[in-house]
Amino acid sequence: MARAEQALTRPELAVLMGYAKLALKRALLETPDFLAGEWAHRFLAEYFPERARARYSDRLNDHLLGREIAATVICNAVINQAGAGFLTWTDEVDPDRLLETVGLYLAFDQILEGDRWRDAVYALDSKTTANRQHELLLQLESALASLCRWAWEHGRRLTPNPDVIGQWRADLRQYLDHLGESSEFAVLSSAAPEASRLLFLNRLRDFPLLVDLSRKSKEAMGSVATVFDDTVEHLGLRQVAALMSEVKPRDLWERRLQTGLDDRFRLAAARLALMQLRIGTRRPAAFFQQLGMDARLAKFQRLREELIEAASAALTPFAALSSELDSLIDACGAASDVD
Repeated sequence: MARAEQALTRPELAVLMGYAKLALKRALLETPDFLAGEWAHRFLAEYFPERARARYSDRLNDHLLGREIAATVICNAVINQAGAGFLTWTDEVDPDRLLETVGLYLAFDQILEGDRWRDAVYALDSKTTANRQHELLLQLESALASLCRWAWEHGRRLTPNPDVIGQWRADLRQYLDHLGESSEFAVLSSAAPEASRLLFLNRLRDFPLLVDLSRKSKEAMGSVATVFDDTVEHLGLRQVAALMSEVKPRDLWERRLQTGLDDRFRLAAARLALMQLRIGTRRPAAFFQQLGMDARLAKFQRLREELIEAASAALTPFAALSSELDSLIDACGAASDVD
């Protein structure tokens, strides 16, 4: 582009969003089974005024244009909230994968009660700047994108089925209770509510891993989250993640690497937490000592300190640290006969 700043204007963004909605709607309508679920009826009902819903609730699903209306409402919601870039979340525009991503997005948006978050941001009109409101909305969408990516990569195929939403919301309530018990979250909630909101959105990236851990270990969410957080703290992974987030990817490949490394560090902590839960040693220091891994742990910690001191603007040191952590985990698994 010949512009000094290579950014799209608002009219151009509007056109792009329009085309994105048309592309997404075409994909929805070409897959009849996707809109056949009971959950899709809610989106159809949302199109009509409340009086019409109350009077004709038993006949709405028979509307001749029911599928088209439901598809339109879904497309408007997804693209208006996630943006036209939603179509690129899957890297390739594959209709089946795109529809699964729509299902994941709608499910996690309901699990997190995203509309409540958005209403709270909209209520800040005249109380903060429009740019700040936009940043808050983008933080929610970033969290949703992270949850969708995790679900896709780990074979979870969710749709906004009420039973599924109920189960995940119950897990989320337990996780919120766990966060509420932490001193960091308690201090921020009272002294800096906005900072506590940012902390919550960041920690949401751990949430699906913890759900998996809870179900695999058959332990309560609070217990699982405590072991996971202690492991992350012991390994200094939050500081590593914060430093890595400051690295500016130079191209698509580096962006993919950065995303993959962030996932690998979280998964590494989850694997170690699961080992601790299975052998009954719930303190990371005691766990590594019991398995005779103090020397290997010290090697990882030295490498982490070198990375922190170097303050590298490249992703290579983080990849090296991730490899060292994987080696440590493999050694722990071999020593404990648990993986």
